Amino acid sequence: MTQIKRFTSSSLMGFSVSLFMCLFLASCAISPQAINLNPSVTVSKNNIGQGRTINLKVVDKRTTKALGTRGGIYSSTALVTIAGGPEEPIRQELYGALSGYGFNVGNDSIAESDIDLTIEIEALGYQTVGDKFPKVIKNNILLKAICTKEGSKFSSRYAANKEEEVLMAPTANKNERTINGLVSKALSAMVEDKKLLDFLR
Repeated sequence: MTQIKRFTSSSLMGFSVSLFMCLFLASCAISPQAINLNPSVTVSKNNIGQGRTINLKVVDKRTTKALGTRGGIYSSTALVTIAGGPEEPIRQELYGALSGYGFNVGNDSIAESDIDLTIEIEALGYQTVGDKFPKVIKNNILLKAICTKEGSKFSSRYAANKEEEVLMAPTANKNERTINGLVSKALSAMVEDKKLLDFLR
C-alpha cells in the first residue's frame, strides 16, 4: 500500500525557516582569497644608470602578512592574502624599470654595488567596513624607498588608496584588479619621482 505523507502548515513553516537559515548562513560564510600580485609599471627608457650596478632589495615590514579580512561570520579565517608574498612581484617590476633606466640590477648576493636601493612594504591593507551590505572596502599601500650612494642617503614614501562601496562581497578577480592597480600606482610614483631619479644620477 502506498503511504501518503501529509505536511501540516506548521511543519511547512518550520521547513521554510530552516531552509532560509541555511541559505542565510551560506551567504554569510565568506571564503578566504589568495591574490596573485602582478603590478605593471612603464618607464621611458633612458641612460640614467649608465651601466652602474644597483643593489635592489624588497622587504615586507608589515606585522601581519594578511591584507585583511573579507568579513562574514567567519571573518577571522576569511582572509585576503598575497599568494607567495608581495616581495618578489614588486622586485621583478622594479627590476624591469631600473633596467630600463640603464642600471645593472643586482641583489644581496652582489658583494659590491654603486648604489643600494631598499624598498620597505610598510602597509598593504584590505579593510571591510560595516556589518551589512552595502559595505565599504578600503584598500591601501605604503612603500618606503631607502637609497644610499657614495655615503649619501635618500628616502621617500609612496602611497595609494582606494575606497569603494559594494553591494556584495568582491570576487577574487575584482580584488586582484584593485590591489594590482594600487601597487602599480605606488610603484609608478616611485620610479617617476624626480627627486629619487636626481639622486640616482
